[in-house]
Amino acid sequence: MPCGLCGAEPPSQAAHSNYGKGLSIKACDSQVFPLCLKCHFQLDQSGQIPREERRKRERELVDRTRHQLQIFEQWTDEVEEAYQRADKYKDIKMIEIFCKSILIVFAWFGMTIAIRDLLAKIESMAKTKGGSIPPKRHPTSPADKGEVCEPN
Repeated sequence: MPCGLCGAEPPSQAAHSNYGKGLSIKACDSQVFPLCLKCHFQLDQSGQIPREERRKRERELVDRTRHQLQIFEQWTDEVEEAYQRADKYKDIKMIEIFCKSILIVFAWFGMTIAIRDLLAKIESMAKTKGGSIPPKRHPTSPADKGEVCEPN
């Protein structure tokens, strides 16, 4: 697929949404979109794009990629389930990441018990809303089978 930002011809890199990851939490593979090397660096690492604008672009790129793959019948039911779970849990994951960050700060002030209770409630809420957080990698991903993804 061509780069989702500048339109450069393939090969492109599989860029994951940065929304909902952090502290060793990786984004689900259903939250991926194609970017050339230059755009991938600019979006991920350059610091040139404010966080909220970057998240908005990533969401648009994920949805556009999903739509394109659905047109070509490459978006399976399993991937759609992972996409829906990732979308459902992104807010819970962001709250959890925020609380873990706050835990580090509040530890200096002896307030860890209240924050730990809050984290336990968030984990409990995630489990009661449909199961576990989506897996990092789709089980039928070509990379898991040792296959190489090539553009059509």
